Amino acid sequence: MDEFEIDLTDRQSNFRKKLAKFLSDKLVSKRYVAAGKAFAHLDNQCYIEEVPGYDVLLDNWFFWEGQYASRGYMPISREDFAENDSKGKSIDDLVDVKLADGKKSVLHAADCKLQFYYPLSYADIVKERQAAVESSNL
Repeated sequence: MDEFEIDLTDRQSNFRKKLAKFLSDKLVSKRYVAAGKAFAHLDNQCYIEEVPGYDVLLDNWFFWEGQYASRGYMPISREDFAENDSKGKSIDDLVDVKLADGKKSVLHAADCKLQFYYPLSYADIVKERQAAVESSNL
């Protein structure tokens, strides 16, 4: 198990948040890229299924992306991490790119968390329920 697969308790997670404030931008960037690559590697191997460690790697990427974005850097997309893993496409030109003034961060890991933990939107759930009701009335 490598350092990015550690399942943290709440106390450890709070400690990590406090500790991250004292880390250099370069170290946060390094951790963020490593977490994104680790998640992309597993994500390329499966497609959001019950895979041991998927949620842990996603949570780790989410944490480091928040730290990275809070320092004014533009987060790297899931697709860019995936292409780096599967096709060897370099992401060096995407690392440590500062956000333009007034531009908001797009948190890609947060989007992945929403897809993972809440895969269906409310509208999709309503449609599924309506289809189930209609099919039971036939």
